[in-house]
Amino acid sequence: MLKLLFVCIGNACRSQMAEGFARKYGEGKIEVFSAGIMPLNRVTSKTVKVMAEKGIDVSSQRPKHIDEVLHEAPFDLIVFLDNNINLHNLPGKKIITRPVPDPFERDIEAYRRTRDKVEELVVSLVAQLEVE
Repeated sequence: MLKLLFVCIGNACRSQMAEGFARKYGEGKIEVFSAGIMPLNRVTSKTVKVMAEKGIDVSSQRPKHIDEVLHEAPFDLIVFLDNNINLHNLPGKKIITRPVPDPFERDIEAYRRTRDKVEELVVSLVAQLEVE
């Protein structure tokens, strides 16, 4: 199985969404992790809500610091979901940046827009990984 890591700032919104979608679309092919560089204490309730609207339960996921997942390395792909992350020394065969707007502390519609962008990104990444 391929190992995929999504990284954002707080690991409470975007990377948690990406982890949920990657588990769904990469089931049986991808082992997925998410982390943040300054993780919050919980996944936001709006993240849980908008993912549930897509039939994906992220309520049991929890924010993690990047150091908490490094024991899973090396990763086949590391995806930074924010332009402000500069950790290119992480143990990944390939590291890419695909910025997605951070909905943190915004309205539910902002979360839905971000969720939909994250879903598009994950679907595209899973398709690329299957081809490689």
